[in-house]
Amino acid sequence: MAAAVRALLTAIADDSPSVAEIGARITVAIRAGRYQPGVSLAAGVIAADLQVPVDLVKLAFTDLTAAGVLEHSGPRTAVPATGEEEAERAQFLAARLRSQMAYGLYPPESTLPKGPEMARIFVTNDPVVRGALGILDKDGLIHRRPARPPLVLDAAGLLSPSPRSAPPVDELVQSRFSVLQIQTSVAAAYARWHKRPYVPAADAVREWQQLRAMARQLLKNRPVLPRAGRSPRAAAAARAREVESAPLPETTLLALWHTACLAASVGELL
Repeated sequence: MAAAVRALLTAIADDSPSVAEIGARITVAIRAGRYQPGVSLAAGVIAADLQVPVDLVKLAFTDLTAAGVLEHSGPRTAVPATGEEEAERAQFLAARLRSQMAYGLYPPESTLPKGPEMARIFVTNDPVVRGALGILDKDGLIHRRPARPPLVLDAAGLLSPSPRSAPPVDELVQSRFSVLQIQTSVAAAYARWHKRPYVPAADAVREWQQLRAMARQLLKNRPVLPRAGRSPRAAAAARAREVESAPLPETTLLALWHTACLAASVGELL
């Protein structure tokens, strides 16, 4: 029966690439990093991306799952995650913490947030946090202490500030967002990170820019306080200023994660 359906769909779409050709294009895109490990693939989105019929993409998904190129669990079809993904995210988190130290959020002799708090701020899990702290400890930037938050060492004061990203485009800065709009965007960013969908680059940039504009709106009338005088709310605003001006990573997963971190900071400002 399945073979008959496949033959019928192929006959109907006789001007389209074959299922095998579509499967090959998806495989090439995975190897090229367009669809990355851990990313969920929706047939409709991939069909639009490749400009092919969605029914043929679904058949290609079936073939690629059988071949082990994709994995299927419940309603989710995804590029299988690799053992290196968590290590890559730990490297990215370590880089973000270096940037925040250079920015002045965590100067020498200050402390980083404790593990659970850091996991919340960076929308991640404890293993990724431990991996990032291990990298910073090895680099001589922090001192890890049992049952106490990591201490930032003098070497952190020698870090050069990272490049910052340009402000959002004028039309977004001029927009006035309601609390409901901001809450909806924050929730959507969390959902995208947890579901890991494939998001076209232009859409990822647009969603990130909108959240940046929302952050700038919420930060507009908040003074920049010295670290010694910061309340928890002022510290949240300082984090939001830093992540709002940090550039968007180029890879899909890290872009989703970075936007979710920005959403976490925006949510703290509400």
